[in-house]
Amino acid sequence: MSIRISNLEAAVLVNDADLIPIVQDGTTKKANADLIRLPFGTSANTNCEGNDPRLIDPRTPTGPAGGDLTGDYPGPALTTTGVVALTYGSTSQIPQFTVDAKGRITSATTVPLSPLSNPTINGYVEGNTNIGTVGASQTLSISSSTVLTAELTAGTATTFTMPTVGAGKAFTLYLKQPASGAVGSATFTNVKWQNGVAPLITQLNGRLDILPFVSDGVNWYGSSVQNFEY
Repeated sequence: MSIRISNLEAAVLVNDADLIPIVQDGTTKKANADLIRLPFGTSANTNCEGNDPRLIDPRTPTGPAGGDLTGDYPGPALTTTGVVALTYGSTSQIPQFTVDAKGRITSATTVPLSPLSNPTINGYVEGNTNIGTVGASQTLSISSSTVLTAELTAGTATTFTMPTVGAGKAFTLYLKQPASGAVGSATFTNVKWQNGVAPLITQLNGRLDILPFVSDGVNWYGSSVQNFEY
C-alpha cells in the first residue's frame, strides 16, 4: 500500500540515530540524521552552534596589512608617500602640493613669491588708523595702515617717533589741532624736510595739516600741505 508523504505523521526533532529515506543516484536509500546534518563542534566539518562563544569573541586581528596600510595588525600604519613632515610656505614662499585620487599628498614643495610687475590697481583704499589724541610723545606705526590721523593735546608739544625706515615705504599723517582752547605743536625725529626746514604746524583751532612721508631705506623725507578746516 502506498502512502503519500503529505499523509504521514509530522516528525518531531530529528535525532542522530533516526533513519531518513533519501534518493541517491536514482535509488531510494536510508540514512541517519547524523549523515545528513553535520554535527555541532569546533573542528573541521562541524556546525557552529548559535551560542558558540567564538561568535561574540572580540579577537584582535593579526597578520600583514595591505592596500594603503603597511606593517602588521593590530597596529598597521599608513603607507608613506615620501612627503617630508614640514611646515610649507612663508611670507616669501608659496606652498605647492600634488594630491592623488585618494586625497593623499604625494609631493610638496615651495616656490618663491614673485612680486607683481607693473600691476594696474584701480579704486584702491589705503588702511586708515585714527590714533586719537596724542600726548607729549607718540610712536607712529604703519604696520596695519598707511593713513594715520592724530589730534594734538591743547598746550602740549608732541614729539613723534617715525617708523623704521625701508625703501619704498610711505604714509600720510593727518594732524589736527584741538577744536577749541590752546593749540599744540609737533616735531618729528629723523625726518629730512622739504627745503631743509621743518614746517610749523598750523597754530589755529579746528585746523588740519596733511604731512606725507616717503623713505628710501636710509631716511624719511617729509613735506606738508597745511591749514585745512576739518
